[in-house]
Amino acid sequence: MIILKAISRACTIYSLVMTILLTSQLQAQDKHEVGEIYPFRKEIRKCHISFSSKLDENSQPQNRINTAVSAYLSEHSPNNLRKSMKKMLKEHGPEYFEEGYLYITGVTMGEKNKTLAEIQEVLDEFNLSERQVVVMEVPMELSESPDLSERSKKLLQETKFFFYSKNLDYEAPIPSEIIAGVIGALAVEIPSAMFMLKTFEHTLDAAVTLSIHASVLLGITIYNKSIANWFLRKSFGNHGDMLKQAIPSTVFVLNFNIGHNFTALINYFENLQTSNQLSADLPGVLTVFALTQGLTVIVQLFFYRKVMTDRIMGWVSKQKDPLARSMEHGVKAIYAIPDAILLFIAGANLFPIWESGLFTLSWGHVGIAGLTAVGWGLTRTSILDWKLRQYKKLFGVSTKVTHRIKSLFQRSKQK
Repeated sequence: MIILKAISRACTIYSLVMTILLTSQLQAQDKHEVGEIYPFRKEIRKCHISFSSKLDENSQPQNRINTAVSAYLSEHSPNNLRKSMKKMLKEHGPEYFEEGYLYITGVTMGEKNKTLAEIQEVLDEFNLSERQVVVMEVPMELSESPDLSERSKKLLQETKFFFYSKNLDYEAPIPSEIIAGVIGALAVEIPSAMFMLKTFEHTLDAAVTLSIHASVLLGITIYNKSIANWFLRKSFGNHGDMLKQAIPSTVFVLNFNIGHNFTALINYFENLQTSNQLSADLPGVLTVFALTQGLTVIVQLFFYRKVMTDRIMGWVSKQKDPLARSMEHGVKAIYAIPDAILLFIAGANLFPIWESGLFTLSWGHVGIAGLTAVGWGLTRTSILDWKLRQYKKLFGVSTKVTHRIKSLFQRSKQK
């Protein structure tokens, strides 16, 4: 009995110590040092003031401000902002603030005008208004709704925060990102097209499937950074994140499933007698899709969330170097090429391993699960950091070669 009491007390003390340590660690992670570069969009609900400069790490002007990350200044406190401004001006000089973006996040409901006025007053004190500093208030709060209960307000807040927002999420694509993205998309589409043309019974089915897949993939590629910001922004806890990830996964699965049966669908509508027949058949069709493709959506959702979003997009969101955004497409293509083929196999119910009624387990499902495990292991931060260093070296060499070719071409024109 004495031994049991001693063990119980030891466990209690251990739990208290670990709770204190974890709490202090979480609090430490929640705080930022003045000037610390961090992905401010991931902490959009916190009352932060941060700054994105037009100068790079070597104090050289950039053609485009990197709006993915920002230098932390202070919370919504004029006095703390003054202290931070003094420190930043001392370290970097007033040129650092020239035509930069001052971001204000997590503005309390009903406090927007007051907060903006206090911050503008501080900027005027340091003559930063003359430096054409752009104040960017990132809205997230709903307007005052006195007729709603607190619970209803919170629900509406979360609902609004779930959907894509141009103010919160949009980042203009950069040229190198678009070029790398288009190359990556072609790398995904060409093997997929070859596989589908050999597998599909009707060429029309393959053409429709590929056209839709290429169009959706191109849109996701060009606006990849904005979509990543939306995916990484928390809403409704993990439930909202999962629902966001499910949207592209379901679209691709629907495309492969419907596209594979496109000719059959045309024949069905040609022979359709009345709209009542369609209404009667639709519930059965949806039930069959849920039973046959529910597993496909789940494995694809898990792959996209764990590898593409949490690992790759999450890593890119913390990088200050804009080259990380173009390298991202090359890394994604490594996994997207086999995923597209495996997803088609699963979505079209090809190469079954086990069948029970309408449920089918195919090699596509097993392949996507295996790809998730491999991708999770090979996209660790240390590996992606190493890849970025190699990519920068390669990019530097290619830039030099391009400049050399341009100079030789200009000389030949002058002669």
